[in-house]
Amino acid sequence: MKEEEKKEYFQEMNRKMKFIGSGLELDPNMIHEEDTLREHFKLMLNASIGKFAQNVRPTTTKFIQTQV
Repeated sequence: MKEEEKKEYFQEMNRKMKFIGSGLELDPNMIHEEDTLREHFKLMLNASIGKFAQNVRPTTTKFIQTQV
């Protein structure tokens, strides 16, 4: 993405979210990649989604012996 496109994108997002003049404006110079942090949160998110997807009532099998 070119610098011009980045500036236009951030201006559009600031306008849509009504951040202009609020002190919360998004700035393309403040955005940087942190691969380690990204991987950490991705792992946490995937683990929690997997935990919620687990079956809460697993089936149980019982072996009963009867006398003949």
